[in-house]
Amino acid sequence: MKKSTKGSIAAAAAAVLLLGGASTLAYWNDTATVNGGTLESGSIELGAVTCGGWKHTEDDSAVTKIVPGDNVYQECDTSLTLVGEHIGATLTIDPASIPAGALADELDATVALEDSTGTAISSVTAPGTTALTAKITVDFDGPDGTNASQNGTAVLDALTLTATQTHN
Repeated sequence: MKKSTKGSIAAAAAAVLLLGGASTLAYWNDTATVNGGTLESGSIELGAVTCGGWKHTEDDSAVTKIVPGDNVYQECDTSLTLVGEHIGATLTIDPASIPAGALADELDATVALEDSTGTAISSVTAPGTTALTAKITVDFDGPDGTNASQNGTAVLDALTLTATQTHN
């Protein structure tokens, strides 16, 4: 074998040994405990709801019997308590809380909010307790080609007002 080939092989072997040994270099280290403190979560709570009875939207007259095309509403007073930073909430009516039945199947419920001054708001955007009036509107869309909703009854005494947290 030539001297230059032997020298190349020896240099390559030395390089491999040096590189392989580089990964075994020891370093000192230490750890410390971090006092992370305590985190607590906030909350969202609707107060008791009291309503004033159903009225027709066009003339505020009391509702006795509804017909297709009617829009009726009732105003319900409640409070919403939000605890936490950056917390807000929207309110909706859960459509699943409208009972099934020929008449109820034709009803669509929505909610609009007013604050204690009577100003319309779309959501509550600050922590604390806010007095609200929820105006629940029910639209009677009318029968879908049948008369099944005539002389019907839709018991709406368990509509579910839902407050859903938002991040502000």
